[in-house]
Amino acid sequence: MKLIIYPVSGYKLSTKSDLLLAFVLLTVNMISDSSLMLNFWLKNL
Repeated sequence: MKLIIYPVSGYKLSTKSDLLLAFVLLTVNMISDSSLMLNFWLKNL
């Protein structure tokens, strides 16, 4: 599983756009992970 790591260490999320970007990256990462697992299960049925 690929993880999109947002550079939070030593970096202040000061603006709303930074928070939005982090949220979008996290959401995309979770969706891609779940779809990969779904494809994995479907192929192994």
